[in-house]
Amino acid sequence: MYRFGCFAVRWMMGARSLDGKVIILVNDVNAPYVLPGPFAGREGQPYTKPQQMQIVVAKFQEAQPYAEIYAKRRFNNICKSMTPSTETWQPSIHEKAQDLPPAKISDGSVAYNCDSSDGPRTVYVFSRNVPVQGQNYAFWTAEPVSILCIPERCTQAREMTRHMMDSWQKNPQWVQYQNRLTQVGLAQIQATFGRFMQQMQQFHQQFTQSMNQQVAGSYARQNAQAKQG
Repeated sequence: MYRFGCFAVRWMMGARSLDGKVIILVNDVNAPYVLPGPFAGREGQPYTKPQQMQIVVAKFQEAQPYAEIYAKRRFNNICKSMTPSTETWQPSIHEKAQDLPPAKISDGSVAYNCDSSDGPRTVYVFSRNVPVQGQNYAFWTAEPVSILCIPERCTQAREMTRHMMDSWQKNPQWVQYQNRLTQVGLAQIQATFGRFMQQMQQFHQQFTQSMNQQVAGSYARQNAQAKQG
């Protein structure tokens, strides 16, 4: 589990065999993105809300091209070359996205033959990308699952990955803890907004007072000139 703020908690599970011939990663804490916009900034920039969240600005990508890019970026330090494979693998749908309309879900999977310095490997990457639109925000999540394996152990690696995904669950005590942190975060937002409104009110009062003084001074000068005339 990785915490990036009161509202941003991300998890991932990794497994690596002792000989390094099987590497599995389920989910990736660097995967959520916020869409570019006037409040989020330009693509590629970090979007940070202190004590609330840390995220990267990026345009939405469909899962298939995203999986292709992710596979090459994740294993470029192991694979000297990667060529597409006709073999494919796709796990079952993640449960937390089952309540979303199918039109909003993008699934993609790729497989590559990897030429490594320690012999041939096979790379599998599956990703589920989901855009999320709220009243004041728009972001999207990518849930990549990646496997690197020697050909004779890929079946075992896929079964292990499936078990990792099926057995993952939230601890009820952790859910209660997170709910309390969420309330703390909301209270911080309300307090920050309240201070902002007080500052704006003070600024408005000072501005109004300054303008009234300027108007009063102008009238005084006009009256003085009129008396001299």
